Amino acid sequence: MGVLYYSTRGDKQAYTASQAILQGLAKDGGLFVPDALPKLDKTMEELSAMDYKEVAYEVMKQFLTDYTEEELKTCIKNAYNDRFDTPAIAPTVKKAGAYYLELFHGPTIAFKDMALSILPHLMVTAAKKNNCDKEIVILTATSGDTGKAAMAGFADVPGTRIVVFYPKGGVSAVQEKQMVTQKGKNVKENIYRNFGMASPEGYRKALRLMKQAEKFGRPVVTFVDTPGAACGIEAEERGQGEAIARNLLEMSGIQTPMVSILIGEGGSGGALGLAVTDEVWMMENATYSILSPEGFASILWKDGKRAKEASEVMKITAKDLKKLQIIEKVIREPEPANEENLPEIAEEIREDMDGFLRKSCQKTREQIVEERYERFRRM
Repeated sequence: MGVLYYSTRGDKQAYTASQAILQGLAKDGGLFVPDALPKLDKTMEELSAMDYKEVAYEVMKQFLTDYTEEELKTCIKNAYNDRFDTPAIAPTVKKAGAYYLELFHGPTIAFKDMALSILPHLMVTAAKKNNCDKEIVILTATSGDTGKAAMAGFADVPGTRIVVFYPKGGVSAVQEKQMVTQKGKNVKENIYRNFGMASPEGYRKALRLMKQAEKFGRPVVTFVDTPGAACGIEAEERGQGEAIARNLLEMSGIQTPMVSILIGEGGSGGALGLAVTDEVWMMENATYSILSPEGFASILWKDGKRAKEASEVMKITAKDLKKLQIIEKVIREPEPANEENLPEIAEEIREDMDGFLRKSCQKTREQIVEERYERFRRM
């Protein structure tokens, strides 16, 4: 029987190697590990006489047992090719009486090239083996060399696309140049989104548009999805704290109907700086919190690993916050929002918005501001 894979978090469901590679993480969030560590059927003497590709096959065939010999050798051949600057791929050299394994001969000169060169080929093969005809989209967040190595590995691999997120100003100039100059039709990079963390200029721009809406009597709708405001040195130098505080002050007095909809993460002051509104609605699977569960656990218990426990204590779900009267409405998601059910969800939001505006239009400007003030005082 071939090697099967199980979650490190205790899920008893078994997966073949190709299923585990295609899924990435187990359904319970755990990592996949083999049910047993297989033994090599070649001696060290035999392995020492092989080149890198041959050794790679001998090792991988023991772990990836549902891949055929042809499939594995094709993946290895496509991964470890002339993109490496030496045919040895990962040569062992002797210096000053010691042996060193050199892992910097790949396309990005990072040791991560060793794994990220073959992963896309294993994934595409796994998709075919499991009758999956959907495009494989890889989302990568990086603060260093992982992004470039991932982009180089997946570049122009048929059936895949890669998007890399990294904090603007949070990587070196060389690393940024490496990413933005990566060639490949299926490669995208996300420089300016900054993980959804708004800069001081972002909050000021939002406030300017809200004030403009007030002037012309237009309602304001904000869609919030952020883990928090940008917290780098550059943001602080440009007045991040003042920008958020200004939004809180000004939004509390804007004389026009306002509603905020949390569609993903609503973290800390970064979210509140866009949510001082008459009503706050949340997608059923969204979260709204003073900080991340990891941060909460680190501060309260000095243990970031207790994030799951912290999330329960913090009451960050839409259901909990509706019960606590922190929000006014939960937008149903019979299934997590996706391209197929998005029109249905949008139609429900439109109907709710019509009702909110009809109700708001019956109030004076002064009454709108007074009720907004009282809403936050009740908390």
